[in-house]
Amino acid sequence: MSRPSLRRLLPIAIFTSALAACAPHVVRPPEPPPTGPFRTTAGEATHPRCSAPGRQGPGGVGPRCVVSFGRGTTAMTASPDGTQVLIALLDVEPTTWTLPAVTFGHHFDPIPEEEGEEHGGEREGPQALSVAPDGKVALFAVEDRVIRYDLASGKVLGDFEGPEEKGMVNDVVWSHDGRRLMIANASDGKARVLDAANGKLLRTLPVDGRVVQMAFGPDDRQAALGTEVGTVAIVDLGAKAAQPRVLNPSTQEITGLGFVGAELVVAARDGKIRRFAAATGALVQQVDTGAPITRCAITEREGLVGVSDDQNAIRIYTIPGFARRAHYPWHRASITALAWGLGPTLLAADNDGELAAWDVPATP
Repeated sequence: MSRPSLRRLLPIAIFTSALAACAPHVVRPPEPPPTGPFRTTAGEATHPRCSAPGRQGPGGVGPRCVVSFGRGTTAMTASPDGTQVLIALLDVEPTTWTLPAVTFGHHFDPIPEEEGEEHGGEREGPQALSVAPDGKVALFAVEDRVIRYDLASGKVLGDFEGPEEKGMVNDVVWSHDGRRLMIANASDGKARVLDAANGKLLRTLPVDGRVVQMAFGPDDRQAALGTEVGTVAIVDLGAKAAQPRVLNPSTQEITGLGFVGAELVVAARDGKIRRFAAATGALVQQVDTGAPITRCAITEREGLVGVSDDQNAIRIYTIPGFARRAHYPWHRASITALAWGLGPTLLAADNDGELAAWDVPATP
């Protein structure tokens, strides 16, 4: 068979080129955006890592590692077993981090918006986070709602609104048996007990003053409530008619409290940490930290209390005895949250957007 000549093929090539030029331009659909809460400057999915700090404090003091988020923390909490920390950042969906290594776990699904609500501008994170005693469910306090999440998957399980016309839910804590919740409302400053299964209001606690700290007793029969004027009320949750036992440890705001065995540990802005006998309200011991206490985290598991002050320093004390275990004057911005993880590791978030992991020594 003879081959076609170049003279015969040239018109065909010209005609084919003309058809291609007239054909509609095919545009590929854009690639789906990367998933994950964090992005590089190029928009690629990423997440920060806990890296060696770039500076040391006085005397060479520095944390084991630092996660640099570059944005403020709105809330932080650790799971009851200390294996995870949940952190909410400004304009980023909350995430989990595995402890004590402080490695990224996963992010939670976006907070569902209320029907008819339109979001615009910078998104604020939850006011408070709390993990169920069995470590399966996490609660986010978002304005006047409480959102339920599956901790393992980050999926939304449901939500409920706080008591009507009581305003923002400032804080939420679980009872040890997982059956009840205690919340603090912004509009009247009251603490309320809810059914953990459905959010039904069970009781408004009879405490004077705006509640800023809350804790269930070890057997869930008592609740301790600290106020912004320095009082602490111990409420018998089994006797609705009984008046609370009111302690007056300070004239300044209570910044932390927690039951440790039969005692109640209380921190206040006057710079003191105190131990009370929960059954009688008698003062057992107190220590002056030397600076106003702004944040506090107590771990019965490790027998430690960590506090931060208005000079951004962290101090750690043993329970009982209040022997000072460590002093960390490293942070350059105000500390917004403290949480205890395994190790023991104290996580401290500050307004520079840094999350520092402090390994507490076995001895001072």
